[in-house]
This record gives sequence, structure tokens and C-alpha cells, in this order.
Amino acid sequence: MGPHGTYDLLVILAAIAGLAFAALRANQGKRGSDASEYFLARRGVGWLSLGVSLFVTSLWAFWSLTQTKPVAEGIWGWLVPGVVVVIGLVALGLGFVPRYKASEATTISSFISERFGRPVGLAVALVSIGLTLFVQIPFTILVGTQMVSALMAWDPMSSGLLMVVIPGLFVVAGGYPSAIAAQTAGGVVAGVGLLFLAANGFPGDGALPKALPEAIASWPSVIACMAIMGSWSMCIEQQVAQRIFAARTPAQGRMGALLAAALVLVGVALLTMASGHSSLSPALAGSSGAAGGFVVAAIIALVMASLSAHFMSVSTLITMDIVRPVMQAAGEAKFVLSGRLTNTVVVILAILTASSLPLTGAVVLEWMVPAAVAIVPPVVAVVLLGLFVPRMHGRGAFWALVAGWVVGVADAATGALAIEGALMTFTVSAVVFVSVSLAVAPLGTLRKVPGTVLQVRKP
Repeated sequence: MGPHGTYDLLVILAAIAGLAFAALRANQGKRGSDASEYFLARRGVGWLSLGVSLFVTSLWAFWSLTQTKPVAEGIWGWLVPGVVVVIGLVALGLGFVPRYKASEATTISSFISERFGRPVGLAVALVSIGLTLFVQIPFTILVGTQMVSALMAWDPMSSGLLMVVIPGLFVVAGGYPSAIAAQTAGGVVAGVGLLFLAANGFPGDGALPKALPEAIASWPSVIACMAIMGSWSMCIEQQVAQRIFAARTPAQGRMGALLAAALVLVGVALLTMASGHSSLSPALAGSSGAAGGFVVAAIIALVMASLSAHFMSVSTLITMDIVRPVMQAAGEAKFVLSGRLTNTVVVILAILTASSLPLTGAVVLEWMVPAAVAIVPPVVAVVLLGLFVPRMHGRGAFWALVAGWVVGVADAATGALAIEGALMTFTVSAVVFVSVSLAVAPLGTLRKVPGTVLQVRKP
């Protein structure tokens, strides 16, 4: 290992140590039996931590997707999805935060249960868990290891295990406070890495897969699909909604979302600047000097932050929407234990995934994207119409999900373009939702589902 390689490795290790220190520090003096603490940081997250945390996971979602499925070559491949992400975060702050904070829900599915009843909320919980476990976590590990391998020539399995085990340890031990603290520290690391990247250049395609077909759909279809999937990723997904539920006040949640939008806008600008350079090759560590370590540290920080958010979202969904309703008499310590056990199982599954992905490689992308497109648009249609159209009701929501998922699975099985499939599935769900809600009377006034609300202990 040359002097540059040694320096880069020290930078990467220092960044990882900083994330681990932030997570451990956040867990000091915390009670181990407080469910509100473990799952929502006692609903006391401030706007700065919230905004930086959202920035980290949103930037990674944008960066990873543009690497694997660019919508266009050159500058437009960065700007178009970047603008969609920024608009989504602004919509989160101005449109969704007031409604989320008006509820005392813990998960997006319990929030939906308050509006449409437990069957609809439970269905959303189950598909959210499945999507996170079998699509989002493997996708994050796959793209992260490919990027690090291309830039540093590390073994994909070793880098994957590194990026899984460290966030896994601190979410099991410290829960949401540790996850938010590590994500905030990761935002600082990512910001420094982006500055180095913008100054020194971007490493081309980095030998990453470019899976978008040559025969791309029309630009209106592309924008519509990105708006649908972006609404899910930036406004509705559990790992985003959980941050808003954990915000101290509606104003803090709104400010955090708008801060994230501003930071992502800066990040997109820096990545766009980097794409104009040609000084970096896939063997970045051997040719870039100091920049290599900071860029790779930024990628690792983004991956760890995203994985910690996914781990916590799965454990919260399982505990609050599946375990808690059937064990309402259990104390908070039991729910914290359930969260820790669930996180442990999820981390073990992620370790197995990281160990097996080098054998399957980019082939997994062939079913990951169609799976997401089959599942997400019906949920987006139900949430958007349910939030902003009072006439919609639970019967309509249920049949909208059923119709949308049937069409989505059938469309994915045919191998059609995912872009067109997302728009079609969303449209079918929206039409069924409106038609059933207008034609059929609601079942009656729905009450909040017992066991879906996490009360906050006063200090």
C-alpha cells in the first residue's frame, strides 16, 4: 500500500470512528426500558439533526439511483432526479409534516390505520417490511460495495460486512437516538467528501451497472414515474415518516425537511460539478491522493446512515404494528426487547445478504426495481388521496391497494418498462380508490387502532 493508500485508509477509519463515537455518545445515560426513547428518541429530535439526517439518506437515494439507472447522460442525469428529490423534501415540510405531527402515530402504517382502519394499515406495514428487507437493504449494500470496490479495489464482501455490522451494533444497542446521532455525524463526513469530489472530479461510471434500457419511455412518463417514486422515498416511506414523528414540534419538523432540501440541492450541485471533471479513474485511491479517502469515507457514511434508517424502520414496524396490538398489556421494556431482537434478526439477514451479493452481482437489480414499482405506486395513491381528499374512505383504500398490487405484479411479470408500469399502477389505484369511495358508503367512523400510539414520558 503506497503513501496515498495509507493516508486514505486513515481518513476512512477516522470517519467510521467518528460515526461510532456519535452513536455511543447519544446512548449514554439513556434508559433501556423506554419504548418512546428507543423507537422515537422521545419525540425530541431538533430541526438540525432532523435535517442533516434526512439529507444523508435522501442524498444516498439520489446518488445510488443515478448510478444504477441514470435518466440521461451528462448533466441532466444529475439535475433532473436532483430537482425531484428537492421538491419532494419541500413537499414533506410544507404538506406532510403538519398532518404527520397532528397524529400521535409511531409508524406510517399506524398513521394510515387512523385514517382507513387496521386492515389497510397492516397491509401497508407488511409490504413496507418486505420492500425494506428484500429490496432496499440489498440494493443499498450492493451499490455501496460496488462503489467502494471500484474506487478502492476492496473486496466487496469485506466492505459490505463493514458497512452492515457497525450500524447494526449501534441500532441494536441504542435504537433511534444512536441512529440519528450517527446519521448527523455522517452528514458532516458526506459534506467534506462532496467538497473533495467537486474539487477533484468524479470517477466516471466506476464500473457500476447501467441498467436503464436503450428504448427509454417519453420524458413525461419519466418525470411522472420519478414524481411517484420520489413521493414515496421523500414523504411517505417509514424511515422518513419516523423522523417526522420523532420531531420535537411541527415547526421543527418543517424546518428540518426544508434544511434537508437545501442541503440536497447543494449536494446535487457538487455532484454535477464533479461529473464535469475527468481527473479521477475507477482506481481512485491510486490516482487521487487525499481525495480518495474523503470520497470513500463519504460513501461509507451515506451507506451506514441509510442502513441504520432501514434497520430501525423494520424493527419499529414489526414491534408497533404487529407485536404491540397482540400484546397490549406488555410493559414498555418488552417492546424495547422486541425492537432489539428484531433489529438483531434484521442485521443478521443483512450480513447474509452482504455475504451473498458478490456471488449474484448486479443480477439482483433486474428484480429489485420492478418489485419496488409494483409495490410503491398503490400506497402513494392511497396516501396522497387520503390526506388531501376527505371523501376517500377505508373500503376504497383497501380495494385500491388490491387492484394496484395485482396490476403491478402482473406488469412486473411481463417484463415491461418499469417507468411506464409505475404510472399505470398508480393510475389504476387512484381510479379504483375514487370510484369505490364515491360509489360505496364507508363502514362508519373509524377510531384510532389501540396499540399504535407511543406515548411520551415526561422527564
